Amino acid sequence: MSKAEEGEGISLRFAVALAIGLLVMVLALNFLGSPEVPVSPEYLRRLDKEDLVASVQIAPGGWHIALRRPTRVDNGGGELITQQLVVKGQGEPNAETSRGWRARGVRVEYIEEPPQQSGWVGGLLVSALLGLGLWHLWHQMQRHRREGSPRQHLEQLEKDLKEGKISQEEFQRRAELIMAEM
Repeated sequence: MSKAEEGEGISLRFAVALAIGLLVMVLALNFLGSPEVPVSPEYLRRLDKEDLVASVQIAPGGWHIALRRPTRVDNGGGELITQQLVVKGQGEPNAETSRGWRARGVRVEYIEEPPQQSGWVGGLLVSALLGLGLWHLWHQMQRHRREGSPRQHLEQLEKDLKEGKISQEEFQRRAELIMAEM
């Protein structure tokens, strides 16, 4: 196998690995995203009338609601199945609402900060892919220093064609392999 064919195989494997890595990253970030679906106070009242609210955490930025079971929720941009909601920008509920929740067994908590999802896994995944990309660039630079760059290979190929060392067909075949590396 020639160096050009070997280089094409490495580039193809890297491209496939990178595509799979990006797909995994997108899927992982979707799972790592906040599971809370934003809803309006009116929509929450409707779910509360259906006795779907299990617990409410009241925070400065809004209410964080856990439902009794996974429920199809309309969040304005489509329907999602979720068990966690957020009603943003709400202060403390009025006394009647709070008493009604407690009477039905809904756990009501007052917290200083809203629950935060751990973002370190997503950051680690992005950092790993960035590191992989930088490693590939460094590896390519080292290989081009040792073996010459694709442009240098193409120039040498053109020189060999002019000198008659290779045929036009061989030139075309090798040039296509070199162009794949560029």
